[in-house]
Amino acid sequence: LLGAYFLLARRVPLEKSITLLSGWEIFKEKTYLLLFFGAVTFQFGFHIVFAHLPAYLDDHNIGDAQFLALAVGLAGIGSAAGRVVLGWLSDILGRLRLGKWCILFTAITFLSWLWCITEASVLAFVFLYGFFSGAFIALIFPIIGDFYGVNRLGDIGGFMSLGMIPGSFIGPIMAGRIYDKNGNYDNAIIGGSVFLFISAASMFLLPSPAAGDDLQAAKAQMTQVKHESEDEKDKDRHNTGSCVHSESTDVEAL
Repeated sequence: LLGAYFLLARRVPLEKSITLLSGWEIFKEKTYLLLFFGAVTFQFGFHIVFAHLPAYLDDHNIGDAQFLALAVGLAGIGSAAGRVVLGWLSDILGRLRLGKWCILFTAITFLSWLWCITEASVLAFVFLYGFFSGAFIALIFPIIGDFYGVNRLGDIGGFMSLGMIPGSFIGPIMAGRIYDKNGNYDNAIIGGSVFLFISAASMFLLPSPAAGDDLQAAKAQMTQVKHESEDEKDKDRHNTGSCVHSESTDVEAL
């Protein structure tokens, strides 16, 4: 990361006026609350697959240890493929537009886990689940940037990352308790899919970030005009100083 930082050709200027208070004020915006809620509820369902896939396969007598390794590896391959392919496609179709559909397909794929009782169906499930969910993980921060620009991506995204932590371990724990109570994963899968469908609904309620893009462009233009004005003032001061210095030199010469 340090090497990548020094290799960057262009660095975004830091926001000088950021304070902790100004960061918390983002929660007064309905758009951010929807985005935050969608990301938080997504985490409650997302990690259940990776935490409970081994027990699920053992419970249904599907495959062996080698097959488990294959399934987990295929989920990782699907996630990497989704981040690259759908990440590239999002630049064409729009990050929010593609991101919300990725969550919806993640929820549908998660629910299809109920009917995965053969090796082939499990492999198809883990690849598609990794493909769609991995794409959303890759798109969430660019989506924030589309709404609020990149100058404050650190503090706004930081609050979202903090909010996503509880679901990462509460979701799998809840799924485990449901399994212990019922003796199967059916209700745990249904519960996890409910969280993912709620996350998708939250994302579909978001407005288009086009207005945010226009606002950021206007702010950037105003900043540029301000800087140009300051540069003109500095030039005027420099020219005035040069003239005074020249007149003083002429007087001394006389």
